[in-house]
This record gives sequence, C-alpha cells and structure tokens, in this order.
Amino acid sequence: MFAPAAQLKSFEASSASVRDLIESHALRAHFQPIANLHDAEVVAYEALIRGPTGSSLQFPDALFAAARVEGCAAELELHCCHVAIREFARSVSAGKLFLNLSAEALLTL
Repeated sequence: MFAPAAQLKSFEASSASVRDLIESHALRAHFQPIANLHDAEVVAYEALIRGPTGSSLQFPDALFAAARVEGCAAELELHCCHVAIREFARSVSAGKLFLNLSAEALLTL
C-alpha cells in the first residue's frame, strides 16, 4: 500500500526517519531502461528508489545515508526491493528487472 498524498505532504514538512518512510510505504520506484547499444532495444530496467518529493530524504544518497545512521540500511534495501518488484509488476508490461543490493542486505536473507 502507498501512503496517501496528505501523508506524503506531512513528510515534506518534517524530517521523518527512514523507518517512518518504510512503515508508511512512502517510498516509490522509478525504472530506468537499460538498452542494447547496437539496436537501442530495451533489454531490462534498473530499479531506482525515491523518498517523498520535497523531503530531505527524497534522493537516494540522503536516504541511504540516513538509514546507515539509524542502523536500518539493510532493512531499507530489502524494503526497496519489495517496492520495486511490486511497482514493476504493476507498471511495466515485460522485461527484466535489475535490483541493487549490498552484501550486507543479502546476508540478512
């Protein structure tokens, strides 16, 4: 489930914790096409995660840095995978999905 727009706006006005964003399902996925350079055919998509627009945790560098400070980096990564897979299944008709994970997150599985 995704956070309602009103809930996302509350994150913009405050400095929410990473755990708050995870619990409220406030993260969203974008999909960057990966193309074959010879024929420009899209062969896969890379999942990119963003926090609430306008918040201090909108961009991945700040989001993952805050997760490391809060001690929930692996939890964030795994949550991002769930978000990406769910959104990919809803929005992309076909193709492969690439997910980025650290060794730390993989070891928690």
